[in-house]
Amino acid sequence: ETKAAIAAGRYDQALPLLRAEVNKTPDDADLVQWLGLAYARLNQPDKAAECFRKAHQLLPMDPRPVEYLAYMEVKMERWPQAHAALATVLKNSGKNYRAHTAIAVVKIKTNNLDAAEAHLKYALSVETNYPPALYNLAWLKYYGRRDGVAAAALYKRFLNVSTDPVRAPRARAVLRRIGDTTPAPARVTT
Repeated sequence: ETKAAIAAGRYDQALPLLRAEVNKTPDDADLVQWLGLAYARLNQPDKAAECFRKAHQLLPMDPRPVEYLAYMEVKMERWPQAHAALATVLKNSGKNYRAHTAIAVVKIKTNNLDAAEAHLKYALSVETNYPPALYNLAWLKYYGRRDGVAAAALYKRFLNVSTDPVRAPRARAVLRRIGDTTPAPARVTT
């Protein structure tokens, strides 16, 4: 029943079932992590972070719980905790382009644009068309560096690989502000 609810995306139904299972076997790291994911999907990052912390304690060599923890800390805008968790992720998995992108967001939020740019460029060197890295680097170029030309090129690349319902309209709006209304290249499909 729990797996079916999770598979169907019914996290509100899965949550009480997962809590009951974790109460029975609190040292089952996979269950604790699933509970954290349910909390995350239900926009309860504080409870999700608590679960991911515990899962990380139970499985310190598994990179997933600490990575999930980092994303919850970012979501809650707890920059020092997010940075510490992401540093742990990168120490164990240096080529993790998702973590490099997330730590770049932390660096942007703490006004360290040079480090943010370095992390975003590295993320894109590993995964050339990773939409969050493209979008954040475009944002940094436009708002942080006031470099409309570089931002326009990055926003176009982003639009070529993403249909994100929030960020794509923002990217198009910035392109209009820049004055570059030429359409992005045709979307690549794979």
